[in-house]
Amino acid sequence: MRHDDGTTGDVTDQQISDQLAVLNAAYGSNGYQFTLLSINRTDNTAWSTHFPGSAAETAMKNALAINPACTLNFYACDLGGGLLGYATFPNMYPENSNTHGVVNRYATLPGGTAAPFNEGDTCTAPGLDPIQNFMDYSDDACMDQFTLDQEARMDSQVATYKPSLWTGCGASACVLNQSLSFTSGTLNMNFVLMTTVPATWNVYLSVNDIAVSLFSIPLPTISQPISVPLSIPGFPNLGGIGALTTLTTPTSGIICSDWNTVVTGS
Repeated sequence: MRHDDGTTGDVTDQQISDQLAVLNAAYGSNGYQFTLLSINRTDNTAWSTHFPGSAAETAMKNALAINPACTLNFYACDLGGGLLGYATFPNMYPENSNTHGVVNRYATLPGGTAAPFNEGDTCTAPGLDPIQNFMDYSDDACMDQFTLDQEARMDSQVATYKPSLWTGCGASACVLNQSLSFTSGTLNMNFVLMTTVPATWNVYLSVNDIAVSLFSIPLPTISQPISVPLSIPGFPNLGGIGALTTLTTPTSGIICSDWNTVVTGS
């Protein structure tokens, strides 16, 4: 979650990959693994610098959350006030609530500038104080373990409040990202798609609150995200253009958030 300048608060793909590796190193022995679904870089200073419980937090999560029951939505923000990050407890909201997720200060990701809270969990120093425990407030370099009771609590919390993670999240059809530009009479679009079942992809163009269907095509199963570039030449100059794209499945399943993006024609 970057500032409006598109730079402040940015993290690299390598930092994201390294953060994922840290999560898997920490949780892997407890039976939990994380895989990257998508990366969405959004420029919004108010969202990036929000405070927990604020209207900005709600707006950010409602706009960006993807399938909270089956996905850990992770937001890297420019949090202030010395806050390194925060998360909701699993019992606070229904498992499909957009409010769930983890919000971290972007500088705490591996390679960030928030030393000593940016080094991962590599320390093995002994001691009576549980500085090695992930739930302690030690420096990052000291934390590298959970207790057996903490492992049992993870399983209990998932079974009670996040059962979809164990019972299966079913079919999903997602537009993971999209970008739009309009130059010299050509509408340029790029979509990132992923479906776990055959689906129908509908793309609409909404101008002045009137939606026009651009196309509706069937898709096979797409198990890994793919990029689909599309261009429509000879497009009239309409000024502000709102584009809406949806994916629907023929059977019951999870439909990821629709996208609503505004671009300016030229």
